Amino acid sequence: MKQLSYKNELIAKRYSRALIDSAIKNNEVDVIREDLNLINETIKASSDLKNLILNPTFNETKVEEIISEIFGMKISNTTLNFIKMLLKSHRMNIFEDIAYWYCEFDDKLKNKIKISVTSAVVLNDETKERLKQKLENKFHKTILLNYLVDESIIGGLIIKTQDKIIDGSLKNKYERLKNSLI
Repeated sequence: MKQLSYKNELIAKRYSRALIDSAIKNNEVDVIREDLNLINETIKASSDLKNLILNPTFNETKVEEIISEIFGMKISNTTLNFIKMLLKSHRMNIFEDIAYWYCEFDDKLKNKIKISVTSAVVLNDETKERLKQKLENKFHKTILLNYLVDESIIGGLIIKTQDKIIDGSLKNKYERLKNSLI
């Protein structure tokens, strides 16, 4: 999961909520999500572009022209206008957080939930599918699974959602048993 700046979380949520409301109204939710991902990846890949959009001393109009040149034909007008508005309000520094929250709101709209599963060994496809079915039945949502391997948990699974952790690892059970005996 992405590390978010708590300081900017509220502002990023407001911008992304406004953007997704506009996207819903214009039936562009998926298009804008793709646009945001494209822009995010492009900014991450180019330190020059990142410096350009984050430097307040650059001519705002010139920066808008460059952004239009780079993304104009690749993204929707809604997204392009949103980026221009962020540039004018000097909020491009939280663009990554805005894109993150947009995706979170989109997943919530589509009844999806992200779950991270940590195991001591790589799980086979059959086990992954059974686990996914059990989690979908438990949460009544479409599950987006991310699998991690951590040999230090010895065995079992650690399942994390945004607000819950189910630690069924042998390491955790051992630690609890050890603490109860002390």
